[in-house]
Amino acid sequence: MPKPDPAKRQQWEARLKAWELSGMSETKWCLENNCKYHVFKYWKKRLRKPSHAFLELKDQTPLNIEIRIGKMTIHFPLGIKTALIKQYLKTLLELAC
Repeated sequence: MPKPDPAKRQQWEARLKAWELSGMSETKWCLENNCKYHVFKYWKKRLRKPSHAFLELKDQTPLNIEIRIGKMTIHFPLGIKTALIKQYLKTLLELAC
């Protein structure tokens, strides 16, 4: 995907920030701001960073881990042993099959 014109990118970053701060739904914000919904969705997808990260877990990893899959959230509290996380994830994988 080619990089967008910096001025257009900056304009859409500002629009997306305004939408976030408005508290309105995407469709309502687009209607009130004379913006085509499909264009809004395009720029939202293009400019948003992925909400996931990959991280190697080590036995001393001091993280408060939360995994979201659709409407499901799995929370691993601070200090949980990585072996236990691996066991939980293995079990979930087996259940999904």
